[in-house]
Amino acid sequence: MFEDIENLYDDILNTTKNCDECLKIFEGIKGSTICIGVGGSKVVAKFAEKILAKKNKLISNTMEPYSFNHFDYQLYENIFICSHSGKNYGVKACLDNNLKKYLLTTRKSNIKDEVIINYTMPNRKSFISISDTLIPMAIMLKYYLGDKFNKTIDKIFASIDKNLTLSNESTINIYTGFDSETSSFFLESTLIESGLNAPIVNYKYDYCHGRSTINKAHQNEAIILGSHKSDLDKTLVHILKKSMKEIVVLKKISKDDIINDFYFTLSSIYLVANLAKNKKIDLKNIDYDHDCVKELYYFKGSM
Repeated sequence: MFEDIENLYDDILNTTKNCDECLKIFEGIKGSTICIGVGGSKVVAKFAEKILAKKNKLISNTMEPYSFNHFDYQLYENIFICSHSGKNYGVKACLDNNLKKYLLTTRKSNIKDEVIINYTMPNRKSFISISDTLIPMAIMLKYYLGDKFNKTIDKIFASIDKNLTLSNESTINIYTGFDSETSSFFLESTLIESGLNAPIVNYKYDYCHGRSTINKAHQNEAIILGSHKSDLDKTLVHILKKSMKEIVVLKKISKDDIINDFYFTLSSIYLVANLAKNKKIDLKNIDYDHDCVKELYYFKGSM
């Protein structure tokens, strides 16, 4: 897994060298947009939501296929689906509508009438597929930053603490907000899929309203995403240092929260890899519930 992580920098630069067609399509997206993804691709969808909203000046929202099928999508003009393979049933279930459809994927052929936003990247097979998440995020980041992309990527990688870890209690609290939602999506999804820890996602101000009860034994751990100079963040750090067994604080490195969220996601990759190493768990080969996955991963039917 660490070999894959160490290849991320080169993989990102090599992939984003040849993504001009993707960037042109992103630029042409106008009007309210629903971003769709599952698992690691939901992380990409959340990042796309932020970038399309800020760069294209549009209203955007993120959800997964089940929610989309119970949602009044006629309020929106576009659907922007993120899927590395572009082949899963959730993708197909989100294409049967009259919205303008976009699919960010490595697949080249259409299923229906969607606009394929195709990218190519190295194939690194793994149960926890970090590159399948971070590389499409990097393509979106290049669209957002333009000529500042390479310099910013260098800054992000130079700022990473590769030894970031916790002592691996059974429960990890994640403290987040809109400015760090992408990375919190990644942490929650990856900790659960790997079986490493049970994550509890707390939105920072929500924690002021009784959510501390589950941590009253002071034996859990915490990750604070996007810590900065606000009074709330300072109070959280102060309280959690006393009430948690151990905490990791990821501070902002930029005035731009989109850059920060990419940095937090990359930092979280190293954190998860170190947690797995400490527990002697191979993230490439997770011992998952085969019977459950056999039925659910290949599910096809009404939602």
